[in-house]
Amino acid sequence: MVIQKRSSATSHINSNPKRWLTLANGIYDACYHHCNGCDDPGYAWDNCALTAGPGKREGVECDAVRMRNWEQEGRYPGLCLWELGDVLRERELGKVRFGMLGWLWLVVLTALAGLMGTWLVYHVVKGLTWGCERRVRDRRDEMRGWPGVEGEFTGDEVQTEEQSAGGVEPERGVGGGCWGW
Repeated sequence: MVIQKRSSATSHINSNPKRWLTLANGIYDACYHHCNGCDDPGYAWDNCALTAGPGKREGVECDAVRMRNWEQEGRYPGLCLWELGDVLRERELGKVRFGMLGWLWLVVLTALAGLMGTWLVYHVVKGLTWGCERRVRDRRDEMRGWPGVEGEFTGDEVQTEEQSAGGVEPERGVGGGCWGW
């Protein structure tokens, strides 16, 4: 049995079969020899439980608790090592995919936050300019009724004949911009 390499955009794990066989061998060793200096008392038990899965399809006994060939040189069947290597590789691949999924969510949420921020700024600016346009429109309506202002008022600065003849500066805020000038 050969460890198959699946092509995936997120599969950035070691595809060398020797690495996975070595890790599988270490799992069996931890189950047989236990761990005398480990911080986790369930380390050996977890490793033994991991060996229970492989080999059931082919009828080979791979469960390290049931195997009693401790004294033999090649005590772990090759099929068991290959299948446990596949299990370990799939676990590692799952961790990598899950890590990439976190980055994907970060990008998606950042894009959504950007869109919401853009929408909010647009409506705030629109509200401010709508109020400004409303005030300018009200001033224009008021000025239409003034004597000496005829026709359509464009919102430009208004000069009377006295101001243009005498060189007097036109009044600011008579209807020009929004904030009074």
